[in-house]
Amino acid sequence: PGLPVDRMMTRPRRLWLITNPASGSSDAAALAALDAALAGAGLVIAGRTRFPDDPLPDAAGLAEAQAGLVAIHAGDGTLNAGLTALAGWDGAV
Repeated sequence: PGLPVDRMMTRPRRLWLITNPASGSSDAAALAALDAALAGAGLVIAGRTRFPDDPLPDAAGLAEAQAGLVAIHAGDGTLNAGLTALAGWDGAV
């Protein structure tokens, strides 16, 4: 079953951002541009994980941060680890 229609139609305003500083796509300039783009879209970064140095968020931490969306800006390994950690969470990735 998918998300209820009202959840699908409401864009989350707060997100948690997962990055990997060692990834080639996550240099300082790219992350600054990403932060600016997210802010320009009206999204607030409620939390940030710099994987693997920081632990990945769990459902309780995301709820505490009021983050209904997780964005992952990194390579395949970080993407896989993030999606695995978030399995069963009812927010959007």
